[in-house]
Amino acid sequence: PIQSYGVVPEELPGLQTLRPGKFEERAEAHINNWKERLQTVSIDVPDVNFRNAFYASLQHMLTALVGDQIRLAPLSYPLPWMRDSVAIMRCFDLAGFHDLARKTSEICVRQDFFGGFGAEADSPGQGIWALAQHYRITKDRDWLRRVYPSIKRKCDWILKMKRAEKPLQVVLDTPLLPFMQAFRNTGTICLAAKDGLIMGVMDLHVREGQTNQWCVCGLQEAAYVAAELGYDEDARLYQSEAEELKAALYQYMLNTPKFFEWERNVNSLVWPTRTWEYEPEKVLEGFKAWWEEQRGSETSYIPEKYWIHFELGQIHNALMLGLREQAWQGLKYRLENQDVPGLYGWREYGGGFEVAGNAVNGVSLISQLRGCQKFDKITPHGWCAAEMWLLQRGMLVEEWQGGLNLFYGVPSEWIKANAKFGFSELPTWYGRVTAEAVYDKDGQVKTVSASGITPGTTVRILLPDCHQDLPADGEGKIVFPQNA
Repeated sequence: PIQSYGVVPEELPGLQTLRPGKFEERAEAHINNWKERLQTVSIDVPDVNFRNAFYASLQHMLTALVGDQIRLAPLSYPLPWMRDSVAIMRCFDLAGFHDLARKTSEICVRQDFFGGFGAEADSPGQGIWALAQHYRITKDRDWLRRVYPSIKRKCDWILKMKRAEKPLQVVLDTPLLPFMQAFRNTGTICLAAKDGLIMGVMDLHVREGQTNQWCVCGLQEAAYVAAELGYDEDARLYQSEAEELKAALYQYMLNTPKFFEWERNVNSLVWPTRTWEYEPEKVLEGFKAWWEEQRGSETSYIPEKYWIHFELGQIHNALMLGLREQAWQGLKYRLENQDVPGLYGWREYGGGFEVAGNAVNGVSLISQLRGCQKFDKITPHGWCAAEMWLLQRGMLVEEWQGGLNLFYGVPSEWIKANAKFGFSELPTWYGRVTAEAVYDKDGQVKTVSASGITPGTTVRILLPDCHQDLPADGEGKIVFPQNA
């Protein structure tokens, strides 16, 4: 690591020797190493903060790794946590680090539940999602066949919760937050099912929306991979169970006016669970009402006080539900208001908390180790980095309803005379895609092009001033206008 001895306005005689030996060579080698690691993908955008955050978030996630295990914050969370980790695994795959994504996802093959709060109801769906998404990118059928028993086992847990007649409790041999050892309910994943709905526990409470949306996601992804392997009976079962659960959840939504008031529900509607991907109209109005109440209007943004990872997930849902300007407003606010200024890191806790509870009272016992040090937030936080990176990627390209949305989140302020923006070699479900939008001297679309796409895939160009659906040609390319 590069050592620091503080900053002085002028060097004092004799102190230059405090610099580490071969400092310049080591610093240059360090920088070159990171440049090489991060050049698997590239973006070309007019917003400097956007570009810097894209690479900084990857760097934060990579440096927090301990061996092949994902860590959210090395000091505060020296343990793996399913809910946060799967988002980071997804980033590694979508940034082109496929080997690393596979290594870090092995814990999802071995374990159906893990995390600081013990076993939780959203874990099986999240584990399935992590494994299925890796297959969607790599198309490695031999690997999928090897991990399929783990996916099937996680589906069994979801179906047990869906049919539960009493609370189900799971004892883990993975690390917990120390204070969880004293919780009587530790490991309770659900109460008895009610009205076809899983009464799932996460974050120490029953959270019907978050847990069921993740269970729907897990079943849908399991149905997809089962079909890929030719296990048609499994595929039909999992898809049928997913539809049943989704119907029960929609009925619950209609009968529960407060559904859209709960933050964990609105950060998992279409992103990342895709529960309502093909029926966004069922949740759009409720989400918009929640956004206006909790996040403000297009001209005035209300930021989240404590849980920035939830907020970034909510912004991603806004984007996928078609609220482009609101999504950009939220993203821009966070880019301009960093919790690690200049290094593009964001926090968990803070915003008025006296202490960062999970860290101070749980993981690190920081008050005993460093009682003189205030510890009111955890930053940079790996889940925040993952949600930020995935949101930025979604602004440029996102899989949606069987095709690709291209430049879906590009804001109006990027549209100027002679503007140009794009990206290179971003992995998607439909190939490793390179795309560019070019504007003329009058600020009108000149060309939009993309390559590396699976032939026949529908590509939706969704710029603020240009909407066009085009199929990728036999060479995996699209060009608009087509005579350009």
